[in-house]
Amino acid sequence: MFLLLCKLDAVAALQPSAARAVLILYASRATSNIPGSRWRGAISMASVGKIRILLPKYPQESGVMRPRERDRPYWASALNKTPQFGMMVKSAPVLGDCPRDDKKMKIQTPQAALPALMVAPNGARLKKADHPAIPQTIPEIVSTALVCAEAGADGIHAHVRDENGDHTLDAGLYKELLAELAQMVPRIQHQITTEAVGRYTPDEQIRLVRSVHPRSVSVSLAEMTAQGWTSQVEGFYKWCDESEVAVQHILYSPDDLGNLIKLSNQGSIPDTRLRMLFVLGRYGQGVPSQPDAIAGFLQLLPQLKAKPDWAVCAFGQSETACLRAAGQMGGKVRIGFENNTINEDGTIARDNAERIAQFISSRNRS
Repeated sequence: MFLLLCKLDAVAALQPSAARAVLILYASRATSNIPGSRWRGAISMASVGKIRILLPKYPQESGVMRPRERDRPYWASALNKTPQFGMMVKSAPVLGDCPRDDKKMKIQTPQAALPALMVAPNGARLKKADHPAIPQTIPEIVSTALVCAEAGADGIHAHVRDENGDHTLDAGLYKELLAELAQMVPRIQHQITTEAVGRYTPDEQIRLVRSVHPRSVSVSLAEMTAQGWTSQVEGFYKWCDESEVAVQHILYSPDDLGNLIKLSNQGSIPDTRLRMLFVLGRYGQGVPSQPDAIAGFLQLLPQLKAKPDWAVCAFGQSETACLRAAGQMGGKVRIGFENNTINEDGTIARDNAERIAQFISSRNRS
């Protein structure tokens, strides 16, 4: 298999700063379909560094030669020079290959720890009207994952959307998304969400996770216990632990953390792999997130019997300052358009990759 790089002036119109190049994938001995109907019969775009990439989506019955599973490319950052017409580049070995299992969808290499920098590119609320770079479709989410991985992310927290662009807990869409991410961006961790947004019940959230059987999922303790601590909820957390589904507990306040500590210490929630996300700020409150709010969470952690793995996300323009503080305190970070589209200097970020680059640059300067 190889990559054919062709110069194409039309690509420049897509983004002025992008290089005028197109990478076209094809294999000489391909026979199998690319999984996921959304990848057939169209073109997907991603910007990696200064190179614009077009990924062919093959029609199911087109007769076009299709890449085999073992011939998938690995997006090497070594492709950093201006491509010339007709230039041939041999692809690097694929990392993270794993079979697709439609029953359990265990498609990732197990990750014992949270990613150091997880991108949350879309969330449940913002749409294209809020920012044109909000990824809503599965191809857009995968393309965003590609460019964010190049920018420095080692994980993605993604929400799927329905045909109207609304947040949905659709197991079929999540299975399709995870399959595409495993094939196109296997080197980063993939996390789905159970966010209720006032629409879904704990039963529906549990049903989603059991159906998709992801490697990683975010679960709000407040949402899961909205109807009280039930045997079904307790069974869900224990099933996740036994089934190697890594739960990241979403904690909106120190009170949520206190509840988690109580449930963990009494054995109701397994404490073998406690992963947490401390959320600073809220949607629509109009009050900026503050770095010193992290201390309210950290002062409770010594009450846990087991050492947790924790990260921080923050709403609004102060996101960068909050995440920088989290890193200095020994935590990890989640960044992206789910919580904020504004750079620290007040400018609107071009896309999620720019938010990552801006944060990393700020962190390195501090």
